[in-house]
Amino acid sequence: MIAIGKVNITYGKQMLHHKPLPKTCYKVSIQDALLDAACIPNIGNNGFKIVKDAVGCFAAWPKDQVILIDQEKVTPPSTIPKDGEKTTAPKVPPKRKFGSSASVLKQAMPNKKIQKNLQL
Repeated sequence: MIAIGKVNITYGKQMLHHKPLPKTCYKVSIQDALLDAACIPNIGNNGFKIVKDAVGCFAAWPKDQVILIDQEKVTPPSTIPKDGEKTTAPKVPPKRKFGSSASVLKQAMPNKKIQKNLQL
């Protein structure tokens, strides 16, 4: 998700900035940018380059890139950091050394005997 907004759904021919809205797009009002530097889809009638510039304005957005939610039932995620907020990097687990499956099993179960079945 890169932004939170409202979809303006009306029936019939829709216009956006004095141009017809493509049938594959919604007319959306961007209320909040979650990623300020994210690019807006190039529909040809937006006039905006990045989400931050379009906050408070209408823009055409492809229908397949819009997640419709019912605000009474679902609240937008509050855990997504906005640009500029300080966040810590996730901890990366240490790399495993490559070895045979028997050595991996020995590390996982050091007290158990490992039997190998061979087919010749």
